Amino acid sequence: MVRLKETKVRVTMKLSALWDAKTHVFHGAKVIHGTSRATSTFKHQVNGCRVKIEALFADSEFSSRPNVQLCANKGIKAAIKPQKNATPKANLHGAIM
Repeated sequence: MVRLKETKVRVTMKLSALWDAKTHVFHGAKVIHGTSRATSTFKHQVNGCRVKIEALFADSEFSSRPNVQLCANKGIKAAIKPQKNATPKANLHGAIM
């Protein structure tokens, strides 16, 4: 009889959700593996939402120029916490915007 070594593996999951703070209704949710980035779910959830999003609050994991630009193009007031290593984008004259 062969005895296999028992190992423990921690499995983590992340929940990415669109929630309306006024009506307390979830408009979208996606569960992803903890090792993957949730950034890829942002575009699909915002574009797939059937109601008009007026304001959006997000964690620093969703802080990227494409995500902020998507919100601006859709007329969404985005409040996304910047990442710790984020640098402001300079304009053509070298001044920080």
